Amino acid sequence: QGKSTPMSEFIQKIKSNDPSLVTIMLDGRKDVSNDEWSRLFDALESNSHLTHLSLVDCGLSNETALPLILALVENETLFQMNLSNNPEITNKTGKMLVKVLNQSNTVLKYVFIGGTNISTKVSENIADIVADRDENLKLAKIQAERQKKISELLSFSASDKMSSSSKRLSARLLQID
Repeated sequence: QGKSTPMSEFIQKIKSNDPSLVTIMLDGRKDVSNDEWSRLFDALESNSHLTHLSLVDCGLSNETALPLILALVENETLFQMNLSNNPEITNKTGKMLVKVLNQSNTVLKYVFIGGTNISTKVSENIADIVADRDENLKLAKIQAERQKKISELLSFSASDKMSSSSKRLSARLLQID
């Protein structure tokens, strides 16, 4: 995909909601104007087929990423987005992304932001939000919590003292007689 296809072609395909276009990889495209990025992201807002968008090392900044974040408010199909290695993307964009993910976009499940200048705290916040959307990660989290409870229960030994409230019901009933 990437470097040989003119941006105008991608913009037109996204704008016309081309069902054959489900993945766009524009990695390394630094020759794109702010206006072209803006038109691409504006078209993404109403597109209902694109599921994967990769913009690794595209020289994106907070200014160029703003229309993308705004498009995520309405977009209902994009579930993977890669913004890695765009160091001019900072917490300003990261915090807007958190807000959009919390308030309106429930579809995006994978967001890659390594190599940006989004802080660890904001990055972790984004990761937590999208992790709750991934059924496998959600299941793994539940399994880990369950395993922890089992380990705690199994670590109870005969020498440990039991509180009266933790005795078996049958044992407590015998005390009443």
